[in-house]
Amino acid sequence: MKVFAVLVTYNPDFRLFEKSVNSLFPQVSCIVIVDNGSASFDHLPDNCILISLNRNFGIAYAQNRGIEKAFEFGADCILLSDQDTVYPPDYVSSMLECARKNTLQNIGGLVPVVFDEISGRRVPVMLEKMKGAVPPVSGCLKVAHAVASGTLIPADALQKCGLMREDFFIDFVDHEWCWRAASCGLNIYCLADVVIHHQLGDRMEKRSGLNIVYRSLFRFYYIIRNGYYLLYHTDYLKGKDRFLFWLLMQKKKAEVLLLNRFDSASHAVVRSAVRNGKAGQFVSYEEASS
Repeated sequence: MKVFAVLVTYNPDFRLFEKSVNSLFPQVSCIVIVDNGSASFDHLPDNCILISLNRNFGIAYAQNRGIEKAFEFGADCILLSDQDTVYPPDYVSSMLECARKNTLQNIGGLVPVVFDEISGRRVPVMLEKMKGAVPPVSGCLKVAHAVASGTLIPADALQKCGLMREDFFIDFVDHEWCWRAASCGLNIYCLADVVIHHQLGDRMEKRSGLNIVYRSLFRFYYIIRNGYYLLYHTDYLKGKDRFLFWLLMQKKKAEVLLLNRFDSASHAVVRSAVRNGKAGQFVSYEEASS
């Protein structure tokens, strides 16, 4: 099986990036590195293809260009990766062997358990869209969605469901694709025996007695805009799931205001993100902030 990794970069920490690449290149047929117009690269392994974009088009656009390039070379499976995810030496073989042993059917994606370096804990595995549980046991769990980094997607699943939504730019790209795969009759499986270390957000900050993962106004804009788009312009979320997701959006609005001490810029980001998401308008952060 030809497994191609698609690794998207944007202003990478080269120390972590090098670790990520070095952990991947012995395990895959090729690494397609797609840089969102931010860096130059030297001394890449021989099995790397570099696609340099002239500006930041967002993670979904970059992933799609990498996937298309992998398909040109006959990839059977795509491994999506962020620039700072470091993989155990048997990652790919363990994922594929676990899927084989468990005779998994209609595979849309295979995902690991993610240990978040920021919070110091395992990321809850979402058994349903808005219901999480950290699996304490080994084996396979059917899940609703997962973090994109580390996800193995069969080529035929991408051909059946389509590529990533480029108009989302960054946040909820992975959720939307997983939910779309489910609507196509495919399953996302978490292989609980496999754990990768990843960093969600930049750092943890305390505000009003709450620990909040710090993100820039840029990121909060896309989280809230895309969240409201999913609420008002898709049928993925129904009943209790829709209500719980709406509550999540209220939490995100509160977080950005608390982290920025309710300044005018944070209020403006929340207003424009909600307005554009409800209206179904994919206005960029730069346009919304001008």
